[in-house]
Amino acid sequence: MIPACRSDDNEFESIKDNLIDCGHARCVFEVIGCDDLVLKEAKPDKCSHNENEARFYFTSVIESLFDVLGCIAEVKSISRTGKFLIMEKLYTDLDPTLKSDAKVPVEVDDKHSKNYGMTSDRKVIKCIDYGSVNFANGISGNVKDVPFQSKESVDDMAKFKNILK
Repeated sequence: MIPACRSDDNEFESIKDNLIDCGHARCVFEVIGCDDLVLKEAKPDKCSHNENEARFYFTSVIESLFDVLGCIAEVKSISRTGKFLIMEKLYTDLDPTLKSDAKVPVEVDDKHSKNYGMTSDRKVIKCIDYGSVNFANGISGNVKDVPFQSKESVDDMAKFKNILK
């Protein structure tokens, strides 16, 4: 069973399993006994990403923003300090045929396909990393197409970056 919202960090720590991946602000782990969830652990001084994600998700629930909720991964729980967040697990090996149908809240401006995942039925793409979204003026409830970067443009940027080194 997953810890309730705002439970102590040690309850979240106790269900942390294998490392899946790390980004600049958080590391993502499997959850013991829950194949459909992930545990995001904030790096030192980076809890704001978990807090922001939880606030964005739960505000969308409270305001019944169903279009938004349909295109972001579900947050299940957050620890007392915000160090840990439990979220719906999505498959990050995206089906290219679905990319054209992917939607994201207008407040999210992320083109990197690594920040999106597919539901287990492989029918819906959702944003899995929206912790840096700015919604100081509220959440509009509107969604837009995801402007995925092409593999070619990502490869070109990587080459350019290497030239600058």
